[in-house]
Amino acid sequence: PIQYGDYAYWQRNWLQGDVLEQQFKYWGKQLAELPQVHNLPLDYERPQYQSFNGASHAFAVDAQVSGQLKKIALDNNTTMFMLMHAAFTVLLSRFANNTDIIIGTVVANRAQKELESLIGFFVNTLVLRTNTAANPTVLELLQQVKEVNLQAQENQDIPFEHLVDRLQPRRSTSHGALFQIMLSMDTNEETELALPELNITNIKQEMGSALFDLSLNITENQQLFFNFEYNTDLFKLETIKRFARSLQQILTGIAKDSRQNISDLTLLDNSEIHYLQQTLNKTQAAYPSEFCIHQLFEQQVIKTPDNIAVVFAEESLTYQQLNQQANQLAHHLIAQDIKADDVIGLCFQRSTDMLVSMLAILKAGAAYLPLDPSYPRGRLSHMLHDSGLKLLITKKQFSALFEKQGQTQIIVDKAEFIEKLKAYKSSNPQVKELTAKHLAYVIYTSGSTGKPKGVMIEHQALNNLCQWHINAYAVTADKKASHLASIGFDAAVWELWPYLCSGAAIHIISDETRISPKRLLETFNRQHITHAFMPTALLENSFELFDQADTKLEYLLVGGEKLNKNGFVHSKTQLVNHYGPTESTVVASAYVTNPNDIKTPPIGKPIANIRAYVLNRDLSLTPDKSIGELYLAGAGLARGYINQAELTEQSFINHVFSDGEQQRLYKTGDLVRYSTDGNLEFIGRADDQIKIRGFRIELGEIEA
Repeated sequence: PIQYGDYAYWQRNWLQGDVLEQQFKYWGKQLAELPQVHNLPLDYERPQYQSFNGASHAFAVDAQVSGQLKKIALDNNTTMFMLMHAAFTVLLSRFANNTDIIIGTVVANRAQKELESLIGFFVNTLVLRTNTAANPTVLELLQQVKEVNLQAQENQDIPFEHLVDRLQPRRSTSHGALFQIMLSMDTNEETELALPELNITNIKQEMGSALFDLSLNITENQQLFFNFEYNTDLFKLETIKRFARSLQQILTGIAKDSRQNISDLTLLDNSEIHYLQQTLNKTQAAYPSEFCIHQLFEQQVIKTPDNIAVVFAEESLTYQQLNQQANQLAHHLIAQDIKADDVIGLCFQRSTDMLVSMLAILKAGAAYLPLDPSYPRGRLSHMLHDSGLKLLITKKQFSALFEKQGQTQIIVDKAEFIEKLKAYKSSNPQVKELTAKHLAYVIYTSGSTGKPKGVMIEHQALNNLCQWHINAYAVTADKKASHLASIGFDAAVWELWPYLCSGAAIHIISDETRISPKRLLETFNRQHITHAFMPTALLENSFELFDQADTKLEYLLVGGEKLNKNGFVHSKTQLVNHYGPTESTVVASAYVTNPNDIKTPPIGKPIANIRAYVLNRDLSLTPDKSIGELYLAGAGLARGYINQAELTEQSFINHVFSDGEQQRLYKTGDLVRYSTDGNLEFIGRADDQIKIRGFRIELGEIEA
């Protein structure tokens, strides 16, 4: 009879030359550009060195569902393993929010009949790669899985270790090569072991180790039994139980309708859907949605007319003075036949004139479009013509930037214009039919086509931001806030309006000071600043300086880029991390940092009247703690992009959730996931957009 040594000798001679190269060629093509590691969300940071601490979780699918699944496999000329592979692929794809799914499996490797009864170790490991990008039906995915399995078995002879040596994947001490997730299935009939004069009882053995990050072992009997083995240094039991519940949901869905697209398979039960859609988005709060933002300012003028509204160098204006100057300019604008939703350009460096002009535009019923004089002329020209504005307000030093552009210019520091304004009333103008649904401002962000796009923000959205800010950061009439951001950065909106609506004083920081953390801190101390915003990059370079300082600063607000650490240990100042695209009115979520935070601070929870949804590519809710794209809804959403209806339709979508709820959503392009405590964690971008000093930059614009 044939012995194992005979097989080893035969294999060594057979598996060489053309046979070997043909199999290597298949695997080289099949595993080309293989992801280094899976994208499943981990509960713990992956250790530097791979550990094998493990546990297991068992569950089952009832006999009726199991029976229907067997019928589907039989009717489609596939094995139950192939159907389970397809279902497992859907699970991994949805939890990882990825379409390129790689698992490992073992084969008996006894392809020759003579080997079936031979004692010896023949087992080999195969790498199975499937793709769900086309959103196939279950049956289409099953046929893809069948093809992958059959081709893998035709090329199963190369030992796994040799395959790794040949492919030379990037290696890491923290995880296995080529795959980290295993699938196996035992279809052998159960036999009872019987020995004379002995009672034999099965003892359940607790697994204390795991060879892979995650393994799914399936046993087929009268029904399907499953056992997840998992690495306890990566996953919590509750996560594995969630995998199990979702796999049961997938299998039940396949049993009911195997012709449906895989995106229609439900992973979540009703309680999970309610948690993700409703519980995490209980953000309803009252705010003055019926008023325009300048009307809230006017109400504040009545309350605190003599309070200082703005300070810049040696110049300051009280609320009464600021209001009267803005009113005179507003009356002049109205005389120019300005109407609601007209857009007026505003080109200033940060100054009191900027604030007066900004208020005047709103009081006249129009929306302001900030034009940063430091922008390249080409960008300014595009903004002027794309927005269609006919009028802009600026100063003499910037007037030349707009020569030959065709817009009427109002030069506020011309002596004759200053004299002309004196003839206008200083009372609040009344613009008929102006509502909170009209535009407050248009601000341009980087565009993927290479051209910036103008985001239109209405008064009610700005009001919501201001009311949340005032409540969250205890802004009262005795507070003092700094203004650092340039006029073209939407953080400037946030630095101004909440404070003007609450009677606080705004201190405009000089250009020389705002780029020097040391001088900035000295200014904060000298002017007794209580509330300040700083771009992330500037703050991260000066954590120690601010942490050790004894200031009056109550809140230091940070945003614009990902905050990589919390550097405050000793400071009594509350450091708050913020996230928000321009399309959701500056801020969408916030997180009050904690000195005990070890990991990267999250971007927090949605602010008042903002809702956040983490969705897959197919726009279904991702399972809790899974990575997905962030979509925003609620009171802060922009009207859209000015004069770009098609782009607006692409980015702002009307979506119906699985429970029938309809929402207008903004597609952020940001990848996030929920942490255990319900805070959003920022993962990265789903596209080529980057941020530089808080400004959104599309690589397409740089290329253009």
